[in-house]
Amino acid sequence: MPTDPSMSQDEAVRTLLQEQIVLLKEIHAATQKTRRYIVWAQVWSLVKLAIIIVPLIVGFWFLKPYFQTAFSSYQELLDSPSAGGDNQQSFDLLEQLKNYQGQ
Repeated sequence: MPTDPSMSQDEAVRTLLQEQIVLLKEIHAATQKTRRYIVWAQVWSLVKLAIIIVPLIVGFWFLKPYFQTAFSSYQELLDSPSAGGDNQQSFDLLEQLKNYQGQ
């Protein structure tokens, strides 16, 4: 009879271990699903970022000549010394305006 209490205790420990093994397998499966979810979330965030950034880069690359043409035209309109022109004509017009207002 002294072996009976130890047998029941051994069986209790075994059943607890079996339950823990089952729970551990469930936790492992949930962890794997969570890990896959996180990996796919990172992949999709990179895809979304690429969808936004790639067209901006390509657009800038293709539109760069048009921007340069527009800015050079704007620079010519300003008639600044850095564009190769002089401001003498502008100063003459200002002097004529001052003379006209003074009359």
